[in-house]
Amino acid sequence: MVLEGVHLLPGMVPRRTEQAIVVHAVLAVNGEDVHRTHFHVRDSATSGVRAMDKYLDQLEEIRRLQDYIVGRAEKIGVPVIESSNPERATAELMELVLASVEELEAVV
Repeated sequence: MVLEGVHLLPGMVPRRTEQAIVVHAVLAVNGEDVHRTHFHVRDSATSGVRAMDKYLDQLEEIRRLQDYIVGRAEKIGVPVIESSNPERATAELMELVLASVEELEAVV
């Protein structure tokens, strides 16, 4: 199961559980222009289903929330992955997952 979304603040979900491998990470967009482009790309990919203008109008607030989430992640040691390159971000996330699996196998 994957839990994702801006509503999941780092530290909300336990880091350890016997029933699952838990991998925490935060995806972030470093540049404001890159962030703005994400909304344009998403608008094109979804044929305008999600109101791009609404997000662009609130970009300053969105970036402020991202800064808070990234700061919280860094404070408690949750990896922050820069997501402007989806392939690289996916690879980094998969490395975290595989490292967690290897860690578990070493203990068992």
